[in-house]
Amino acid sequence: MTRRRLLQLVVPLLAGCASVASAADSVPDVPARVETGGPNPPTAVGGYRPVLQLQPSGVRLGAFTVTPVVSAAAGHDNNVALRSTNRIASSFYTLSPGLTATLRGGVHRYYARYQGNYGWYSSSSKDDYEDHLAGLGAGSDWTSRLRTQLRYDFFRGHDPRGSTAAAVSAPDRWDTNVLRGFVAYGARGAQGNIEADLGVGNKRYVTNRAVTAVRDYEHADAGAAFYVRLQPSVYGFVQARAGRFDYTTDTTLDSTEMRYFGGLRWEATAKTQGSVKAGYMTKSFSDASRQDASAYTYDASVTWSPLTYSVFTLSGVRTFSEQTSGGSYILTDNATLLWNHDWSSRVRSSLVYGYGRDVHQGLNRTDTRQNAGIKASYGFRRNLRLGGEVRNEERSSNVADVDYKRTVVLFTFEGSL
Repeated sequence: MTRRRLLQLVVPLLAGCASVASAADSVPDVPARVETGGPNPPTAVGGYRPVLQLQPSGVRLGAFTVTPVVSAAAGHDNNVALRSTNRIASSFYTLSPGLTATLRGGVHRYYARYQGNYGWYSSSSKDDYEDHLAGLGAGSDWTSRLRTQLRYDFFRGHDPRGSTAAAVSAPDRWDTNVLRGFVAYGARGAQGNIEADLGVGNKRYVTNRAVTAVRDYEHADAGAAFYVRLQPSVYGFVQARAGRFDYTTDTTLDSTEMRYFGGLRWEATAKTQGSVKAGYMTKSFSDASRQDASAYTYDASVTWSPLTYSVFTLSGVRTFSEQTSGGSYILTDNATLLWNHDWSSRVRSSLVYGYGRDVHQGLNRTDTRQNAGIKASYGFRRNLRLGGEVRNEERSSNVADVDYKRTVVLFTFEGSL
């Protein structure tokens, strides 16, 4: 992405927010939040990631606090390649090590983290995967009003076989790099607050290049939000976000996205906390051969704790996602309900249900996705838990041979220092 394109993206957005920001003489106690920004998460299903029920604590090593954690699982997957017919069943083993190191001073905070996610199939080794997430970050409270954050993340991931049109004979592996900065201005107890962030990054496939190179892109995005305190722990806000995607091969997919939101955020009021926002989004392609799009959008996450040991979380989002199986883009809706419950000081359970819908613009394809899972574990010690997990997921589509159902059953281990 050229400097000129980045300026074309950022300057109009900041100019549009300037009138809102200048109206605030002071700002409230609203900490800077980490906006996702950038490209939206892939809608592909089929990948396994562990659900941790362990609550690890860090250990001091000199000036650093180090928090290691590891989870492992062994079980069975009855549809490894996500096929509608001729399913491949296999024993399945996973290992997910993680390590976070933090350094805190009076004004500055630093962290480094790594999270791995490895999977092996005894009857289908071509579907083995090794995912890696590594990141660095720094945060500073420069004054009682001004706070900043800077972070870099690298992620090597994969599209499981059957999750996209390209991942047919083997998983497709890809790398992403994201550099993001945040700034928040606001004094404790004031009535207004402004936050802004800016990020740049890319995504590049490293396997099956003859087919996947068309999905490589660079991106830049920027966002700004203005908050006003309505009650001691309730804030109303308006937000604007802009994003730019530049593809390295198929430049007809180059596009600019704009999103405008209004919403409410509340913190620890009674038994709930959360954020709800709704608005309008547009996607404009640089090439006239692609059809521009606009749609309403929403993004919500609400947590309800009827008891201190029982927590429900409901989240939902509607967004544009970059294409993964051809076409121009994907209009995606996702909703998830999660229930975490501690039955005793040692026994914990997690129950989750998710629903999604993907409209592939340009392909005359619409998919619906459902997934449900339950996990329970027993804590033998504070830093050691053993449990079991069952996950079911399915995808139905108006396109032939895209439907599938899958069940994964696992015995799990979680440990830390």
